Amino acid sequence: VRASRTQHHAAQAMARAWRVATLVLLAAASVQAAVDCNASAYWDGIDVSQPWGDLAPLLTARLQATHVSIPYSSSNTTDIWDSVAELDADPDVPGNVIEVYTRNSVPRSDSADEYNREHCWIKSCGIETSGPDYSDVFNLRASNDKVNSARANKWYDFCTSSDCYTPDGAPSDCLTDDLVFQPPAEMRGDLARGAMYMALRYDGSEASTVDLQLSSCGDAANGIFGNVTSLYSFHLADPISDAEQLRNNEACSDFQFTRNPFIDFPDLVDKFFSYLVDNGLDQLGC
Repeated sequence: VRASRTQHHAAQAMARAWRVATLVLLAAASVQAAVDCNASAYWDGIDVSQPWGDLAPLLTARLQATHVSIPYSSSNTTDIWDSVAELDADPDVPGNVIEVYTRNSVPRSDSADEYNREHCWIKSCGIETSGPDYSDVFNLRASNDKVNSARANKWYDFCTSSDCYTPDGAPSDCLTDDLVFQPPAEMRGDLARGAMYMALRYDGSEASTVDLQLSSCGDAANGIFGNVTSLYSFHLADPISDAEQLRNNEACSDFQFTRNPFIDFPDLVDKFFSYLVDNGLDQLGC
């Protein structure tokens, strides 16, 4: 009898799990059907000309409403291995991806044998393992494991100390020391706009998330990433490319159903940065 009851309870638990999974899939399908990933349609009804203090909550609410998370790893459904394989694909070499820091083209993989999945906004800076931020496709890119290890938990900044060096396999303009990591020039704007997206997208109102913020100093223990002043310079020096716009489009249409407004409306970067400076928020954690 005990075995029978155990089997019955196990069957009930499995049935509940299937029902939950089905409801999640139906909810995702419902969101997918309702979301138009064309930029003008996605942001329809939001006046992006208004002051940042009024605009930011509207953008965040839109992103939260349409976001459908994919798992970081899964053997039976689309996961982050799949997203980086498409979003970071080498357009000139079918089956290859381009690593974010080395800019090398390497064969697609479904494991860490060829490359890692890099959290550009570092995990130790406010990202937990069970919230939507952990597998946000705008924050995850294919990365060479050795360069990823050299980057470690450092924020993005210009590397100017006498200790700066180029990690093995990276281009000469990719530098790091004990404190900061300077991405290669061709990716600096992309990574800056990605970090700004994360700070806008995650305000701590969702389960297993915290309020992610950017400042000139950074404070990982409190979810503050940096250096926002350098990120602003990265943005100005490295404008949005066709490849970045394509990645934005495909992230929405093929995976997550969100867009990066700093790519769709580059002038918002000025609004965002000015708001931080004018309100002293660029000095958080300093």
